[in-house]
Amino acid sequence: MSFVSDHRSPGPNHMAKTVMDAGNSPKVLAAAGLIAMAIVLWGRWYRPAVAAVVALCAGAVVADLLKIVFDRPRPPPELSIVSLSGSAFPSTHAAATSAVAAAVLLSVVWRTRALRFLAGTVLLVLVVFVGACMVYLGGHWPSDVLAGWAIGIVLGISIGWLARPRARQSIAGEPSAEHTR
Repeated sequence: MSFVSDHRSPGPNHMAKTVMDAGNSPKVLAAAGLIAMAIVLWGRWYRPAVAAVVALCAGAVVADLLKIVFDRPRPPPELSIVSLSGSAFPSTHAAATSAVAAAVLLSVVWRTRALRFLAGTVLLVLVVFVGACMVYLGGHWPSDVLAGWAIGIVLGISIGWLARPRARQSIAGEPSAEHTR
């Protein structure tokens, strides 16, 4: 954290604060929810939508319960450019974002391997970016974010796998028994 603190600069500071503020803004979250709902209705992606919501809630609840157990303090003010309340370990942002990403990636039956790879790459970049911003701002220790990712990935994989349509569980690009008839 000292290394991060010593290497901050105005541009990245502003960008990371904007990301954090957007993630906490009711207006931004409502807009994102409406866009997500439109995408779900347009693509008829009901299972992935349910998986994403369940994963989001599960990741947040598990992380918040573990915060009570561990009660780890956040980085001190001299290493931070944001002031956040509550315990730090594990990161709820990291747990929730990685849970949603894993659930969506697993619950969608992708048309091609290339599309699955592209979606996985975009989701990975977004999850890592959010976690990196939280560390950069000094809201979390790196281990808080790593633990949050681990929790979220386990929950997201489990929920995504349960939500995946059973008749079409073949790997994208390989026809299942249902599609070969």
